[in-house]
Amino acid sequence: MFLGACGSAAPKVSVGEPDAKTQVTARVAVASSDVDAAVPDGTQVAGSRSGIGLYSWTRTANDVTLSFSDGTQTQKWTSAAPDGPNGEGAASSIAVGTNGVIWVAVGGGLMRFDTADGSETTAPLPEVRDNATAEALLPPEIRGTHFVRSVAVDDSGHVGIALRATNQIIRYDDATKKFGLVDLPSGAEPWSVGFYSDGTMAAGVADDQHAVNTVVLFNKADSIRATIKVADASRLLPYKDGNQLLVGTLGPSLVSEDGTVTAIPLPKGITPDQVAGALRPLPSGDIIVAAIDSFKEIDAAGRLIASDSYPSIACATDFANSLPQTDQNETTSTLPEGQVCPLAPGAFQTDAAGSIWIANPSYSPGPGEQRKPPSISRLSGLPDN
Repeated sequence: MFLGACGSAAPKVSVGEPDAKTQVTARVAVASSDVDAAVPDGTQVAGSRSGIGLYSWTRTANDVTLSFSDGTQTQKWTSAAPDGPNGEGAASSIAVGTNGVIWVAVGGGLMRFDTADGSETTAPLPEVRDNATAEALLPPEIRGTHFVRSVAVDDSGHVGIALRATNQIIRYDDATKKFGLVDLPSGAEPWSVGFYSDGTMAAGVADDQHAVNTVVLFNKADSIRATIKVADASRLLPYKDGNQLLVGTLGPSLVSEDGTVTAIPLPKGITPDQVAGALRPLPSGDIIVAAIDSFKEIDAAGRLIASDSYPSIACATDFANSLPQTDQNETTSTLPEGQVCPLAPGAFQTDAAGSIWIANPSYSPGPGEQRKPPSISRLSGLPDN
């Protein structure tokens, strides 16, 4: 089933040197830049696929702004935000093509930013089929609303979009400007989507028991050729030469095009931080893990290669007040004066040059002190263990 075509829009484009609006810091010598850093999780940032650089996007009530920085200057593209539900879509994915085209799926639309000529087009997403099994877990007021969970693009401009509470994947062909709907197994709900180097698509799905532990492999005609059980299918990321996908976070594995699954054992004591983005592959095949207090570099066999501790900041003395309270009478916990805490990233990504880009959240250095603004920093690598 194919529907829809892109409509054009005239974006505002700016290219310039850094300004003082957003502070940018670097742990390795990198010039300042005014990248928009107000990114709460890893789905709103993406590394360049052609060299050093980070893309990020932010949304206001009326506009979506895409930013790119290579650490020396920033480019920005701003266009009208698509109509449609925000919700989980506010933190939906960004996908970077090898041809300089960036895709942002937000609200009810798919936005196409061409960084070469500065143009932007937006296509409204097609309707998808409801998934009664998945919607049974949702509050009644949001049933029938399908928020964006994941977006991916292959080298030929085919885009895959995973939405919540359906059992279909949306496919978009940049050459024909048309959408298609790809059916998943009955009861399956998409959580993630990815592509192999030959353009075949894969989806990470929850089964009819709500366990996110299945990878569905498609053939070129988008019919299902295999379903594979894994420990965790919540994310699919292209890995190394593209003949494998890095699958999952808490129980990661590599899944080959032929369906072979190779588990990646995480070193003892290392738990990926789900909020920060958990783990990302490097061009070398090693993997960066955002742990609780540091970045860890491991190889595909799970061996620890390198690590780098997060910067230390003064903990808020009344830190329990910043946590969700489950009981109005809950006792407040107080840390000793001078206690330090790690400044964990709000999000991180890797790029084609092997850089690690870190979006640091706003934080308070200590009680009564002015909050520090969000910042972006870049590591060119981690120190060997």
